[in-house]
Amino acid sequence: MDFNIYYDIKNNGKNEYIRTNYNLVQNYIEEAQKYYNLKYNTKTKETSIIYPFRVGEFVLYLLSNNPSFDSKTNIQIDFIKQYLEECTINNKYFTINIFLSFIRDVLQIPELVCSIQYYSSNYYSDIDISSGLNKKNIKTRLFAFERNVNKISIDKTYICNSIIMFILVSLFEILNNGYKINKCINCGNLFINNGIDTNTQYCNYISPQNKNKSCFKYRKTASFQEIRKNNEIYNIHNSIYNLLNKRRKRAEEKSNEDISYMNDKLVKECQEALDNFRDWYFEKTKEYKNRNLTKEQFINLLEEQYIKYRREKNNGSTRNNKE
Repeated sequence: MDFNIYYDIKNNGKNEYIRTNYNLVQNYIEEAQKYYNLKYNTKTKETSIIYPFRVGEFVLYLLSNNPSFDSKTNIQIDFIKQYLEECTINNKYFTINIFLSFIRDVLQIPELVCSIQYYSSNYYSDIDISSGLNKKNIKTRLFAFERNVNKISIDKTYICNSIIMFILVSLFEILNNGYKINKCINCGNLFINNGIDTNTQYCNYISPQNKNKSCFKYRKTASFQEIRKNNEIYNIHNSIYNLLNKRRKRAEEKSNEDISYMNDKLVKECQEALDNFRDWYFEKTKEYKNRNLTKEQFINLLEEQYIKYRREKNNGSTRNNKE
């Protein structure tokens, strides 16, 4: 298919503008703007429409919402998603060197080649050089630039002839501007941090629990009970804790009724099991918060713990103490 995607990077890598004559991509862009609840006004330039986003937003929408392209592109997109999933667990993989090696050795793309256009900065010093250039004017102009370097922004446009090249240059710009990709622990979608708090765990996109709030606002304003109700990790934890705590309480009741060595030992075993689970959960929670453990891995480990403790009961490890 003969098409181009024009990917404009502005404001020192904070914003992106997308232009294309590829109808499928245009449809996905419009869906992404609704998904992100964007209120930007699109602009028309010649025969194409300019769609504005924050840098990387549209590509992360594509990767999170599984759009369908041709089979080769879909396979490459799947590899990119797997790579970014690993990067959310360990940010040491999200570097330009590793990213370019991934493009070459995994995607089998020898070079990241796109047509790139750089264009003017938005800063102009107020020095009059209409009388002609000379060494003094150049030195004065450079001094003014150096003093106002924070006002200077270099904009550029990548011209991509495939959706994969578009995805890769967008990810390259995320890296090039020092951003990190995180995974929201509420909705599970990828998002880019704000450049300040690299440990942010909640995105600013629509929450699945409340369509009028972002995940961040939902987490901030929802009641404790509401959050817990929708927290699968906590719910499994709660089931295990209640199982072990109930087992311990019933052992204590038995011990109070019939003071004996056997029942006293049973109480200690039940208390030890509860303490061990608390310690285990505390350590795994730390791993999860530090992104050394994904939500899916954490849930799987909790389910294994639940099965283990249920099996202990069925095997009579609690001396056939009925719950």
